[in-house]
Amino acid sequence: IHKGDVYQVNFSIPFRFTSTDEEMLAIYTAMRRYNPSPFMGLVHHDDWWVASGSAERLFSCHKGSITTR
Repeated sequence: IHKGDVYQVNFSIPFRFTSTDEEMLAIYTAMRRYNPSPFMGLVHHDDWWVASGSAERLFSCHKGSITTR
């Protein structure tokens, strides 16, 4: 941080488990219902998912550009 490589660090704990697509959608739906956050997200790629429930934006896509904050 001191050298300017990052300006903020958000520590998280990876949580891995096996589930079906339907189960992941149910988990995300429950997250939205019981702990809604302004910038929630669900990403699916090949055989993995990322579910995020954050008060801050993870990334944004606009006209072919991706930004993160």
